[in-house]
Amino acid sequence: MNTTNSKQKLNYIPQIIIGIGIIAIAVVVWWHIPDSFWKYLFFLRAPILWGLLLVTLPLIATLWLPAMLRNLFVLRGPWQLISVIVSANMAAIGVIINAYMLLKGAPDRFGLSPWLEISDIWQYGLAIALSLPICVTSYKLSKEEIKEKNPIQGVIFSVLLSLVLLFAVIQTKTWIFTNFANNKLLISFVEFITRHKTEGYIIGTQPKPQQFLEGHLSNIAFFIVAFIVYGIIGWKFQPQSQPSDKKKEAAALMYVMLIIMMIAPLSGSLTFYFDYYRVPVFLLFVVIVALMYALFKVDHFFELNLNEANKYDPKDFKKAIEKRLEYQEEEKEKTLVVVCASGGGIQAAGWIVQVLTGLQDMLGNSFTKSIGFISSVSGGSVGTMYYLDRFADKGYPESKEFENIFKSATEDSLDAVGWGLAYPDLWRIIGLPFLAPKMCDRGKVIETDWQGELKNPNSKQFLSTWSEQILNGKIPIPIFNATLVEDGRRFLISPMTFCKPSSNKSVDFNTLYAGYDIDVVTAARLSATFSYVSPISRYVGENPKGNYHIADGGYFDNSGMVTMVEWLNEWLDPQKGLNIKRVLLLQINAFPESTPSKSKIEGGWFQAIIGPLLTLFSVRDTTQLSRVSTEVELLQQRWKNQVKIAYCPIFFPKNGKNGENKPPLSWQLTEKQKQNIKNGWCGIKKEIGEQIGEQIGEEWKKWGFEDPSQKSTNEK
Repeated sequence: MNTTNSKQKLNYIPQIIIGIGIIAIAVVVWWHIPDSFWKYLFFLRAPILWGLLLVTLPLIATLWLPAMLRNLFVLRGPWQLISVIVSANMAAIGVIINAYMLLKGAPDRFGLSPWLEISDIWQYGLAIALSLPICVTSYKLSKEEIKEKNPIQGVIFSVLLSLVLLFAVIQTKTWIFTNFANNKLLISFVEFITRHKTEGYIIGTQPKPQQFLEGHLSNIAFFIVAFIVYGIIGWKFQPQSQPSDKKKEAAALMYVMLIIMMIAPLSGSLTFYFDYYRVPVFLLFVVIVALMYALFKVDHFFELNLNEANKYDPKDFKKAIEKRLEYQEEEKEKTLVVVCASGGGIQAAGWIVQVLTGLQDMLGNSFTKSIGFISSVSGGSVGTMYYLDRFADKGYPESKEFENIFKSATEDSLDAVGWGLAYPDLWRIIGLPFLAPKMCDRGKVIETDWQGELKNPNSKQFLSTWSEQILNGKIPIPIFNATLVEDGRRFLISPMTFCKPSSNKSVDFNTLYAGYDIDVVTAARLSATFSYVSPISRYVGENPKGNYHIADGGYFDNSGMVTMVEWLNEWLDPQKGLNIKRVLLLQINAFPESTPSKSKIEGGWFQAIIGPLLTLFSVRDTTQLSRVSTEVELLQQRWKNQVKIAYCPIFFPKNGKNGENKPPLSWQLTEKQKQNIKNGWCGIKKEIGEQIGEQIGEEWKKWGFEDPSQKSTNEK
């Protein structure tokens, strides 16, 4: 034992030597670098941090968070590439000009010795260096998307446009310097707000002539040009309810650059002012924003419509299901297909519509007509909305609509989110909520964007519209699963009433908002309140039953299965009179089936600090998958001798034609990723047919489906 301990201690000797060496180097560097360097580093912290963000954002997006951020750099056309390059250049110029202002003013304001003089040429060179990672990464990742549209010409044009804007900044600075550098009224204003501590702002003291420092004038000139650019883009690209091929959208990445372009000069100017008084700017900012939020009661909202004259009974499941399955002869035992669609952003939206249209093509129209429910979560709810939108009066979408359904479900929504974040929500964040319209935020603009992809973008659909179609058997019953923030209950947004008023486990829309109706696009958005993409919202009016905030359904159950298991356990009872003897449970999962990952030995401070959060995140998916499996097993056991319940989980395949599939978590898909969804279905549809066959045996005809093996034989 002693020998083992001695060997372990000897193994630590290299680490100890390295640690001592690092400390020694740090001490030597500390002693040999003058104090003024560290002071300048502190006063320049704002532009340094913004500059680091510009440089590292491509690395974060491509190496560390590719599932969430990589597609941010995939642009759909030359104009989007131009807008990103120009806005990145403007953001970088703003950072450098602000840094120059601080360098020029710090000696007078903070008593430092002049340290570094940067010529105009070097300033522009540094700005190009800061913007280059964004520009190169965007060009590299977008080549495949815009290869037939001359991206090189777009790059050349963006350089020219950047030079035009830079010239505008220089000319504005010259004009300001000529007309306002010695303006007594402005000088008096600066003396007032600085309490006559004008060092670093103004050169000279009375009675001698006074003049503003050049750095501040450059900063003001840039901000004027940037504000004009910001305003024009906000007005020009405001989201509209139009199909994607009829509207021009700016890239989401451009909006990120616009935010940096506007905030970087402002944040540096604030630190320059408040550092003199030793006031922490970030803390002051948080306090002001909190006060503004409280004073103006800032929140995010959704709207409802009155629905006092509802002609249909939302509790009449018997009528709805019988009408839906009436094509199955009355004396026959009924077959019910139940679809549960998981969340997962735009990937989930595309995968559910591909699977459902693919199954209709494989198993026949009778399969789709047997679908009685679609219980969806998050992105699955968005796909469900577009899927039901194209249903014909026959009770299923015609095959000619399949491509339109897929196109609508997979259209980019990230650009609309970018506009909402850069305009109304940015005004709320920086403490100016009174500038933002109450009903305008990134959640509302994403609804506007989704509305444009419906079959009739100028005509809104409501739950009451679907209610009529449901009770006439034309569409399945949709359930958009969401979560109530205040008490964690499941919130079921559906035309039908599922819950009893006294239920503590869940509540549905008709129970919580009795007498109201909701736009189906709003309903899908509430179910798909993906963290930070769409804001958690509450009803804009007053509700006597509680004005809850509504979040993504995936927080409670990312499968949609819990809702359907509860309903089946209640309504499969023979006393309900539905005569359902066969149930096919389809669980559509937008991502590959998870497998145990190899353990990575990362101990020390990482596990001590991040470990609890990492564990909480890791168990979320495994816990929900385990619960779904248990729920289905218990359901099958309960009705074992009365109802044949077949369970078929359909996962997005892990491996595609060109290696491992890595679906994104964002609301944007590249053309390649869209094709991966189609290829993924083609690769597993035979396996899915066999899986369903194993569940139902040789009873394809009895279940009302076409045998895919026979169909493929006939086609040959």
